[in-house]
Amino acid sequence: MRSILLTSNDDIINGLRLAGVRSVKCKDRSELLKNFKAYKNDEEIGIIILTYSSFNEIKDEVLEFKLTGKLPLVVTIPDLDGKMEDDFNLKQKEECENKIREEKEKAEKVLADKVEKLKEDEKSYVDRRVALAKRRGYELIASVEEQKRVLFLEEDEKLLRELLETLSQKLLAFTKTEEYVNLEIKNFREILDEIDEKKIYLYIKNDENKELVEKFKEIAKEKGMELEIDELFDYHIGGFIISDVDKTYNINLSLKNKLDDMRYEIGSMLHEKLKERGEVIGKGIN
Repeated sequence: MRSILLTSNDDIINGLRLAGVRSVKCKDRSELLKNFKAYKNDEEIGIIILTYSSFNEIKDEVLEFKLTGKLPLVVTIPDLDGKMEDDFNLKQKEECENKIREEKEKAEKVLADKVEKLKEDEKSYVDRRVALAKRRGYELIASVEEQKRVLFLEEDEKLLRELLETLSQKLLAFTKTEEYVNLEIKNFREILDEIDEKKIYLYIKNDENKELVEKFKEIAKEKGMELEIDELFDYHIGGFIISDVDKTYNINLSLKNKLDDMRYEIGSMLHEKLKERGEVIGKGIN
């Protein structure tokens, strides 16, 4: 393997040429650094020789390369004036050790940062898993509570439907009484007192009380109104509906309509009663 001298000094170049050492003259730091980088990667070069002044120009690069422990070997020789500190080799050693220490500290810091980052990531991961578990737990509890509430509401609705059906049956039985007849006569008379029509439609059930129907006709005649009677479906239970000839309005006094109007109130009362017994969750039915 060959040696190569890198310097700007012609006398040193000529002197070492006599000893068979090849030289490259480097007039400035740029050329010196360029050649150093080229020859340190040349497999045929075993030794790179630098004068003391040349070494100082690219000291950081030289020391960094020496730390790798790779060939070629880099040696430093005195300039012609013999200028070279006595403790140069010791200084090189100290500088190399400082470089090693700095790199070690950098590596340790990078490692410590990585460890800290891993700890933070682990904690963050654990925290996320805990938060997720809690959220799922809360969601499960909320879901169970909602299911319970829906079940109780469905039960409330079922009880309300049964209660309304019972009331419908009682109202149907009420239509067979004298009290019902008197109430409907009173309601019919009050409605006719409030409207001013020559002719009206009266909707009543086909099986309505005959005495009540005749009374309706008498009242209409007293008021000078022509009465056109039409069928009121059994669905309405009883009572009557009145409309004008053009059917621009309806006055619904059917028993079913009255029951529907009271549905919210009945449902609220039922809910409160069940609530007192601890049998409901949530609001009443409406």
